[in-house]
Amino acid sequence: MQTDRLSWVSFLGLAASLLGACGDSGSGGAGGAGTTASGTTTASTTAASSTTGSTTSSGVGGAAAAFTVKSVSGADVVLNRTWDRGCLQLGPGDWSHDERTLTGLVLVTTITEYLNGSTTPDCTTGLANTTTFTQVLTNDQIPIPITWVDPSNNPASAPAGLEGVMTANGASGLMTVATRTPNSQAGADALNVGDPCGLTGWQTGVTKDVMACFTGGVNPGKGTIVVDDRTMPWKVYDGVGNDPSAYPTFMPDFAPHTGPFH
Repeated sequence: MQTDRLSWVSFLGLAASLLGACGDSGSGGAGGAGTTASGTTTASTTAASSTTGSTTSSGVGGAAAAFTVKSVSGADVVLNRTWDRGCLQLGPGDWSHDERTLTGLVLVTTITEYLNGSTTPDCTTGLANTTTFTQVLTNDQIPIPITWVDPSNNPASAPAGLEGVMTANGASGLMTVATRTPNSQAGADALNVGDPCGLTGWQTGVTKDVMACFTGGVNPGKGTIVVDDRTMPWKVYDGVGNDPSAYPTFMPDFAPHTGPFH
């Protein structure tokens, strides 16, 4: 069984966590003159103020916390509600579906794995394992220089229309819960052979705590995020890296979460 590189190490999946390490991870800090996540060319001293705060009026009972970031259009956007990343292949006949829901500052991510032997995307049959983790997010209000990369972590072209985006919003996530549950005997067997957290004794329907594995001893962890709000549904790209204490600087140019839904 392979692991979901994007969900394991991506922002809002922030941890040595997200199941395995990939690529390099750079430290944070604004670079020299460049283009911010809003698509505006600016010097680093100006870019540092391009990310907004993390509160917004709820309309009931005063202000309520909300995770607000700067989008590529320059708007201050709140990422509440549900986001979906579709059905991605982890290995031969091994598929993964990733859905996350943000409510205020609390992000709940659910990753379901399917072992079905299919050669085409199939996230409906052969449910094998379910991983769920919860994080409390903070906008660190710092632009982080990024490099767009392909599935092999090689430098690549940015998604169409994002060629000028050279920084991402820097953020932190405090993980509070992380569990994994085999949903079938095949799922338990796969984990007992090659669990990325090194745990053994997996049984169908029995949940284990995997938070220590996900955080790698670093909690909260760092993340980066680019929000493309030019058309609906929006696309959210998460940085990937193998050091949860540093802002990831590699930004995959593929498989973004889309939304918001519900």
